[in-house]
Amino acid sequence: ADTDIFQPSRVRGEHPFTISYLGSLGLANGLEYVIACAEICQRHQLPVRFIIAGAGAMEEKLKKMASAACLQ
Repeated sequence: ADTDIFQPSRVRGEHPFTISYLGSLGLANGLEYVIACAEICQRHQLPVRFIIAGAGAMEEKLKKMASAACLQ
């Protein structure tokens, strides 16, 4: 990332750290590991927000995994 354009927020504690993925939801993308990581972060009550957006062959499976892990 170009650090002249993109810089970390100076505000801490008000907004959770956000991890996002935008793209194809295919088997090769390994997004099941992102869901597993989100579950671990939730279990440890870490201030992290995960956003996954896209469409593809794994979409329904990922939604089921997120639902089973009580992720929004």
